[in-house]
This record gives sequence, structure tokens and C-alpha cells, in this order.
Amino acid sequence: MIIKKIILTVLISISLSANGQYKRHNFNSKELNTILRSEIGAEIFTTGQKSFQEAVKIIACPDFKLNFVKFPYKIGDILPYLEDKKQYRLYFNPALKDYLDRGTIGIAFDKEKSIYVPYIDSFNGLLTKDQKEKLIVENAIYINPDCADCLKKVFIYNGKASNILKFTYQEFINDMARPAFNQELQYDLSESNIIGFKGMRIEILNTSNIEIEYKVLSEFK
Repeated sequence: MIIKKIILTVLISISLSANGQYKRHNFNSKELNTILRSEIGAEIFTTGQKSFQEAVKIIACPDFKLNFVKFPYKIGDILPYLEDKKQYRLYFNPALKDYLDRGTIGIAFDKEKSIYVPYIDSFNGLLTKDQKEKLIVENAIYINPDCADCLKKVFIYNGKASNILKFTYQEFINDMARPAFNQELQYDLSESNIIGFKGMRIEILNTSNIEIEYKVLSEFK
């Protein structure tokens, strides 16, 4: 896949949400109706939500200062679109909002000139600096790590004893290391090779002392 780089003076067209509001995205870790394999102890299917925002990723970044303040970003940093101010659309890392004690520092899209410029917004007002052909960015997506109500559902294979297959179902809020809900489950293959929980259906194709072969027929409801 070819990624197009964007120099500050180049206009780009992207679909932005109003006032930096985060969007939600539902995801599945595995493709449905496809033969899959997982080892004992590994997750075999996960569904969840992610909170995301359009962003810019820094590809090239010289050392410079804005109003005597060092520009705090480096190559690889992803800055989400979080605020509009006059003719500018502001991209900055929310974790650095206290970097100036007040105000923000980041990259601004000038809607009148159709260019990207580094900016600082402090008690002196919003100040930009021309870094033409020095600061280079590209389109990116910023995943919000602080989504307080993003739910993830995980199904883990724990092995078998005779015809009994063992699994663990877990729910996580905001990707916390400790699950908000945990349940151990067992299924008897002599009754059926289709297992299910909370709307999810899995067809068991084969099992061994190492791994399980399966198809996910439907996702969690």
C-alpha cells in the first residue's frame, strides 16, 4: 500500500467530525466463516469498540521553538484533531495540554490558506510558524486510550479433557488489564460441534493437545 506524504503547503481533503468529537468503531479480531487456528491459552475471537479521531502523523520534524517554547513532538507522533479556533483546525496531544500551564501546542490547518503550520496557543494568543518543506505530516487515525465505556469481549480456548472443551469468556472496559467480567465455560463435543455464548456461534473443526481449528459463524450480540 502506498502512503502519500503531505507537505505543509499541500491541501488535503479528509472527512472531519465537528469540534474534534471522537467517533466509535466496532471491530472483530477474526473474519467470520473462515478456517482459523489458535493455540491453547490464546484468544480465539474478540469483539469490541474503539474510540478514534482523524489525525495527522509527523513524518519529518526539525528542532525549533515557538515563542521560546521547544516544539515537543517528534517523528512518528500522532496528533488528533481536537479543536477549532478562528480559521484554524488544531491538532495536538491531549496529554500535553498542561505543557504550557495553559493553552496548547501542535499543528494547525489554516482553512483560509489550506496549509499546515506548527502553532502555539497561550496567553499571548495563537502564534504560528512557517516550516515549509521541513515539517511533514500525513493522514492518520488516533485511537483514544481513555475511552471510559469502550467494551471488549474476549473468548479464550483453554484446552480439552476427552470430549469436553474448556473456554474463558472475559469482558474488559477501557482495555483494563483486569477483566470487568470473567466466566469459565465447558462444551461437550459429543452433543454438537457448534458452541455458542451471548449470540456468538463457533463451529469446531478439529482439536489437539496444542491447538484448535474452528470457524466463527456469528459474533457476540
